Amino acid sequence: MDKKDLIKIAAVLGVLIFLGSMLYTGFMSGAFDFQNKQQKDVVVSGTALVNGTLRTYDPILFIASATSSEIEYIKNDSRVKAVEPTAQGWIINVTLRDDVYPLAKDLKNRNITTTAAANIAVPSQITLKLANGTEIDTYFSGAVIRIAMEPVVDADSDIEIAIVGTALGNRLTGYVSAQINQKKVNLEVNGTVSKLEYITQIFTIPWESRGLVNENTPKTNGTVSYTKENGISFANELTVNDTIRLKNLSYITYISQFGAGIDENFTNKNTILADFGNATIVFPDSKLYVQSPEDVALNYTKTNQYAYEIGLPKNANGYDLTVQKNQVVTTKKLIENTTVAVKITGTAIGNRLLGTYLVTLKD
Repeated sequence: MDKKDLIKIAAVLGVLIFLGSMLYTGFMSGAFDFQNKQQKDVVVSGTALVNGTLRTYDPILFIASATSSEIEYIKNDSRVKAVEPTAQGWIINVTLRDDVYPLAKDLKNRNITTTAAANIAVPSQITLKLANGTEIDTYFSGAVIRIAMEPVVDADSDIEIAIVGTALGNRLTGYVSAQINQKKVNLEVNGTVSKLEYITQIFTIPWESRGLVNENTPKTNGTVSYTKENGISFANELTVNDTIRLKNLSYITYISQFGAGIDENFTNKNTILADFGNATIVFPDSKLYVQSPEDVALNYTKTNQYAYEIGLPKNANGYDLTVQKNQVVTTKKLIENTTVAVKITGTAIGNRLLGTYLVTLKD
């Protein structure tokens, strides 16, 4: 058996251990010696939320699927030692443990999701909640819990994990399952208006005028898009008999009890109202979007939306914000270098708010 075959076998064994057998060490650690001394004790299981610290990642990333061009890109990264295919996906051997998080972050920006083995230091005393609601204080000699996770936080981050553990007497003998506890967070903070990024001028086009407008209507060098609404909807459902009666009208492209498609060139609302009798019909407006620094003048109702870059603090309400710049879109005109109150909605792991979160102006 040559060296290449040995490497492939080791890679397959590695991914099996990595994805399937990670919990074995934690489950069995210290259990046998203690069982021999405490044969009369009963093994119980329960759940616990544990505050820990992510100490390090193993220097391996796993990808379930990737294109050939994505694999070539990864192979050419200086932080990568080797990339090995397996039946389950791809194993990336990373040069340094410290490279795992930044490499995973860079790949995520390319829509490549990775998994790594995280080593999380936990306190020696863990309170286990049993199925009957009682709680027992247990002691865990393992000190480190290993979890397969997407590397979304860096080493030395404080995180909360949820475990299902087993205890014998007052000793935690292992954990059957463990996962990162993520939670939704809503924060209110003060941000700084850094700059205006762009203005979107939104024109409301009445239903009967929708054919008079297209992407070439505005005279601008900006970006233009048009959402044309040809259909109609009914405030109250039509009867089956009504839909059968109306489906053969020449301007109807389809019809249901809830709405109808209208030929894009047909614009006579009065004819539709007469044909549909007592039905209450909703004629939706179309929208023309113009993203341009110059003011565009059209004979339709216009609303401006302003996209501003907002600077955010590094910390807010006990959470670390991983991204200090974000975008806010508003119909209000803001002044650069002023302070505004914003609301942040996102997902937190421990005390760290992950990089993708929604920022809106506080009402």
